[in-house]
Amino acid sequence: MAQSDSEALRWYRAAAEAGDGLGMSNLGVMYDNGRGVAQSDNEAVRWYRAAAEAGNASGMSNLGVMYENGRGVARDPVRAAELFLAASRVGGTWFGENAAKRNPKTLREVQRLLQEAGHYSGALDGAWGPRSRASLDAYIAQN
Repeated sequence: MAQSDSEALRWYRAAAEAGDGLGMSNLGVMYDNGRGVAQSDNEAVRWYRAAAEAGNASGMSNLGVMYENGRGVARDPVRAAELFLAASRVGGTWFGENAAKRNPKTLREVQRLLQEAGHYSGALDGAWGPRSRASLDAYIAQN
């Protein structure tokens, strides 16, 4: 274990245990990547979920990725899409910047949710392009 991982783990754990959402998300990343601790999807999900519940956009996005990929939780593109949009609503930019790299099943669910919110009128095809991006931007602006 590198000294920097050990120090980071100590500070992230202290912040997380004090209720800091970013500390919770960062501690989840440490477990997700096995940095300073044994890799554990279950622990990563635990800390990402806590961060998401604390309103942290990174925690929401990271938990969404876990649902999208079925790591530490059952694969659930609907829940992943909900988390990606929730993170976007609270100012997270990760999903908007990385949407084109996401799983088409998850993107189809994002499109469906944007359609239900009255912001998307295109095909529910799981392809991310300018119309999908404009719909996401409109959704964020309204929420």
